[in-house]
Amino acid sequence: VAGNVGARERFEYTVIGDPVNEAARLSEVAKTVPGNVAASGRAVAAADSAEAAQWSITENITLRGRLEQTELAIPCDALESETAPSESVPVQP
Repeated sequence: VAGNVGARERFEYTVIGDPVNEAARLSEVAKTVPGNVAASGRAVAAADSAEAAQWSITENITLRGRLEQTELAIPCDALESETAPSESVPVQP
């Protein structure tokens, strides 16, 4: 649901509902995962195949304030960079 809410003195446009709550909780989780980007497995499954191929389901988590588990998806590039050996660059004296 989206729309204007509030009194004349404090009128604002807002969006409410379960998808919005899930997105907010995933934003919190994103701060702790490689690449700092997270999505739900349900959102990835709804994407077209080219987009879905860019994501990897990493685990099932219980988001704050929710009872059911959510599949956590993060971009494949973020996973690859997290597991790739880091290259050391020689420092010139």
